[in-house]
Amino acid sequence: MICLTIDIHHMSLDTPDQKRLKGFTESDIAAEFIRMARDRGIKLTCFVTGRLVREEPIDVYRNFDNIEIGGHTYNAFEPQLFHRITKKLLGTYCGPSWYQERDIRNTVRAIKEKLNIEIKSWRDHAYFNDKNTRTILNKYGIKVLSDGVSRDQAFPVQDESGVYDFPINILPDHEHLFHSDRNPASVKRWVGRYRWSDAFGSESYNINKWYEIVEGQIKKRETSSEIGLMLVHPVCLYLCDEYKTISKLLNLARDYKTIFLKDSVQYARKR
Repeated sequence: MICLTIDIHHMSLDTPDQKRLKGFTESDIAAEFIRMARDRGIKLTCFVTGRLVREEPIDVYRNFDNIEIGGHTYNAFEPQLFHRITKKLLGTYCGPSWYQERDIRNTVRAIKEKLNIEIKSWRDHAYFNDKNTRTILNKYGIKVLSDGVSRDQAFPVQDESGVYDFPINILPDHEHLFHSDRNPASVKRWVGRYRWSDAFGSESYNINKWYEIVEGQIKKRETSSEIGLMLVHPVCLYLCDEYKTISKLLNLARDYKTIFLKDSVQYARKR
């Protein structure tokens, strides 16, 4: 069983990946990904920023029944300077509790007003959360939080806030894939400077090797009757080889049962 999730950001975020798109927006690439998934009968959970639904055309997120919409913060924790200061002074990149609540509230409201959807799933931008996050999410009706990466967790687990935690358990793309400005030299510098690593280590791969690893992990999860929770960024895969690997990945997912993240709670396990 696969829970396939994608993250989509507003173009005014002006990321290195977005700067390399020629005549497209990140949302355009995601829209084609959604169409391709629909044609294969695949369910997707799409995490979108509040500013995306406020600032950009959103018909694609209205017109397809194969997607669940989740929140991905309002403005992706911008401006960075503010969040770096709060990290230094308060020990949290999310900002004070009232600030984080405003961000979550604004995201929930934007999606409700623009898409008439009451979201049940959430992923923080860059997985940043703190001790207040789950309590605030529960207050605004969020059932499932998918932050971070874990090799070990194959099902959602409910915590004391009432929110279910379900981290990514298949090798994610952005941090482990050479693309855009992420080349072997830049990744080596980054890993060395920040001593960066996650549950899958610090290695990055070319697109073919990344896909090979992902395919193997999905098959292993299926053999163990586990849920494979994936995160892919359509824009990352597109920048590698346009829709070649996207097609391969969706053809692979077509062979398995796919579920929305919000529906994964029926398979929850006790902590």
